[in-house]
Amino acid sequence: PTEYTAGTWKYPVAGYSIPAWQDQVIYYITVEAFDKAGNTSGHLTYSITYDTSGPTSVIQLPNRPFHKFNEVPVISGTAADPYTVKSDLLKVEVAVQRLDTNNYWGWGTNAYDQTSASWTVATGLASWSQTSPAWIDGVTFRIYARAQDRSLNYQSPVTSFTFAYDITLATSVVTLPAPAITYYSSLPTISGTAFDGTSGIEQTRVAIQWISPNTYWTGSGWGGAGQIFWRLTDGTTSWTYPRIPDTIPLWLAAQEYRIIPWTVDVAGNESTGTVKSFIFDNVRPTSTVILPVHNRYYRLIPTISGTSFDGISGINRVRLSIRDNFTGNYYGWTGADWDFASPTEQWLIPSGLNPWTYTGFEPKLITGRSYTIVSKSWDNSTPE
Repeated sequence: PTEYTAGTWKYPVAGYSIPAWQDQVIYYITVEAFDKAGNTSGHLTYSITYDTSGPTSVIQLPNRPFHKFNEVPVISGTAADPYTVKSDLLKVEVAVQRLDTNNYWGWGTNAYDQTSASWTVATGLASWSQTSPAWIDGVTFRIYARAQDRSLNYQSPVTSFTFAYDITLATSVVTLPAPAITYYSSLPTISGTAFDGTSGIEQTRVAIQWISPNTYWTGSGWGGAGQIFWRLTDGTTSWTYPRIPDTIPLWLAAQEYRIIPWTVDVAGNESTGTVKSFIFDNVRPTSTVILPVHNRYYRLIPTISGTSFDGISGINRVRLSIRDNFTGNYYGWTGADWDFASPTEQWLIPSGLNPWTYTGFEPKLITGRSYTIVSKSWDNSTPE
């Protein structure tokens, strides 16, 4: 029985109750009307699907912890009402939050100015998408998606995915050979550093160019002219080369080389760093004592003089020592005076490089004794 009033009926009435509806069950409701004369309308049957289970959604893009420029033009994913008996999907909604301020993107204002989630309806159901908001370099975002079925059930909990937007290129620098040094006489390894402030360094490589023939190191030899080979290093933010099985090139004297570092960050941004050039010089310089002349006798010798030469990197410094062959002591500073008092060789600094001169020692020379003068020089591949 039902309660009937002015053409409208309802159930239940006193003494009866509504059934305990069960989730994901189809129910059939049959009604029949009678008039006072006993005429009947016949059976009318309606079906309803009782559905209290929420649908699901999956975010497929973004899909990595870090993304670079133009990788996320849209937010997209899938959704389903994954039951045998169901009411099916009604819509999918999307919200975007920037985590540095916790504000949400306002789909109407086109700004991150909302203090609570601002939802917009995506295009599509089973496969859905939404044009992305304005991504900001160096900021971490959280994407939210929620599906709703035709029984008006929202999924719970909502789906989320967090990523950082990184469009800034990493930086890399060669530290050996050092930035301020042009010439090297030995270089068994190359080293450097790299930095990325958002996603971090994924990989570091170097290209080694022999400048004059314009060839690049393959890891074991020099390649064809102009063909670049990017060789993997050991380490990322602090790196060295060579990495096994590569070997360091056999550097040739008087040749110029260029080291080019390259990095890719975790977001996928590729960049070349600060280039370093150097000239290899393993040819020893020369120095010669001109005055006094070897094995000559002198009554006066106020100045020792000489020359030095290096044809690649140039002379960096000259030193000389003066030995009293009678005592075996060397001329140098005693702490109180200049004299022949040291049993160990003392290297004196002359004036000039090529030519060079040294004075001030003559008052300490003793008649009848012989002295040995030794000079040596260093080129700019071995600076102090």
